[in-house]
Amino acid sequence: MMALINYYFLNESKEKMMIALFEVFKTYRKRGLGKKIIAYFLKDYCGEVHLEPSGEESEFFWKQCGFESGCYLDRRVK
Repeated sequence: MMALINYYFLNESKEKMMIALFEVFKTYRKRGLGKKIIAYFLKDYCGEVHLEPSGEESEFFWKQCGFESGCYLDRRVK
């Protein structure tokens, strides 16, 4: 195992998701794996994704994954 993700849906229609925790284990960091894992995890999801970054490094990571202000991403088809 190289990473851990904990998420839940904010409504019954599953249009809003909260990523409560995402961590790439230390041995596997700084290889671009986190971005690939998140991209794969979200590839078929069409809804809003929310999260609460745990610090500056975390916020920087989420911005690189396309999240606005490090805590919101809208993946609904427009």
